[in-house]
Amino acid sequence: MRYRRETSAGSPESGENAALSSSMQLESAALADLRTRLAQGADALKMRIEQGCHAIELAPDLAQDIGSKRWFRGLGTMLGLSLVAVSFWPDLTAVEAATAMPVDQPVRDEFRSQIIMPLALGADSGHRMGATPLVRPLGSAPERPTVQMVATLGQGDSFPRMLQRAGVGSGDVARVAQMVTQAVSLGDIEPGTQFDMVLGRRTAAQQARPLDKLEFRARFDLDLAISRQNGTLVLERQPIAVDATPLRIRGKVGSAGLYRSARAAGAPLKAIEQYLRAIDEHVSIESDLSPQDTFDIVIGYKRSARGERQVGELLYAGLETGAKPRLQLLRWGRDGMF
Repeated sequence: MRYRRETSAGSPESGENAALSSSMQLESAALADLRTRLAQGADALKMRIEQGCHAIELAPDLAQDIGSKRWFRGLGTMLGLSLVAVSFWPDLTAVEAATAMPVDQPVRDEFRSQIIMPLALGADSGHRMGATPLVRPLGSAPERPTVQMVATLGQGDSFPRMLQRAGVGSGDVARVAQMVTQAVSLGDIEPGTQFDMVLGRRTAAQQARPLDKLEFRARFDLDLAISRQNGTLVLERQPIAVDATPLRIRGKVGSAGLYRSARAAGAPLKAIEQYLRAIDEHVSIESDLSPQDTFDIVIGYKRSARGERQVGELLYAGLETGAKPRLQLLRWGRDGMF
């Protein structure tokens, strides 16, 4: 026989269920009310913050109301933002990558010994080892059998003193000076002339090296070569073919002026300077020259067979107006006057 348990409406269990349901409804209503009030409070707080930001105006126009509180507040905002931006400035130190194996100080020293230091720091490499008992001092270091060098004759210097500073013995200096004097005067050698020389092996430890070979440009048209043959110095002259035809330059004065027109025509600066000085004694360069006038310049000019060129003095200065000679000046006499 089976029995069914039934509860009536007025039983104690039904009352407890009803009370529990009503309390849960009250709690849910209270939570919903709390959420609503929190949302309204957050919205009100956001509105107050936005209104406050609009009222404060952190970034005003600094070109207006200079010196006011509003202006100083904007200046402070700009400086603060600038400091924040500068604080994010990256570090410019070298980036170090992690090594594949642990490296301590002895290992770093071994790596450092295998590199070549910069030239400014000595360019050394490897380990510095101390001297052992096997090291013996040298009595004398071996010298090179010959020494090749290039010497330059300076301003105010003399030919014999230049050879002595280069290491040539006094006997060879006197002999070379005597041989060169037979071809050209020592005073005619231009400053800046380069001398290619070869010094031979010393006969003794404290003796000067003998001169084996000497070559230089004595004049624009002459090279001299001195060499040692069978123990004796021999002079060899090497003439250079030179074309000494004067150079003539003509052109219009033009609107740019006499100087610029002559430079455009290819006249050297020194020749233009001498030309202007010569004609200035007879005509006024500022007022007597017209753009249609023609200048005529003749200068000394030498061209060697090696392609070298040498510009000389002004030889002739001419000025034409309307195809008629207006001024003709020729260098004449020992003083070189026009």
